[in-house]
Amino acid sequence: MRLNPPRPARTFFVLYLLFMLSITLLIFHVESPAVSLRPFESIARDWREGGPGFWVNLVGNVVAFVPIGGLLPAARGRARPTSFFGALAFGAAFSVTIEAAQYLSGLRTCDIDDVLLNTLGAALGYGLRAAGRRSRRG
Repeated sequence: MRLNPPRPARTFFVLYLLFMLSITLLIFHVESPAVSLRPFESIARDWREGGPGFWVNLVGNVVAFVPIGGLLPAARGRARPTSFFGALAFGAAFSVTIEAAQYLSGLRTCDIDDVLLNTLGAALGYGLRAAGRRSRRG
């Protein structure tokens, strides 16, 4: 039985993290960066207004982190299994890291709702992976 994660899983996971860092820090700069620390403020606004803001903020932030929740267990392997809460914590910590870097760069908006939505995405990714593994077992 192989206990170490396969190298391709670890490599792909690291590449995905680097990809996420690059798109969140190097592109999509805004003219007037802001800080939003009121939970659900931008979610409520985008829900009310709809349009591109809804798709980019709500759907985009969730979908972008689904692979993280799904890939983390594969990257860690059986020797160090990842729990649901471990995936949730990693997704939240990675999202907080991105938001802090955006704030420090002065080029992007730092929003607590992004952390909430990203964490939800990581949780969904973990859940989808677990459901897929259960369905394959029979």
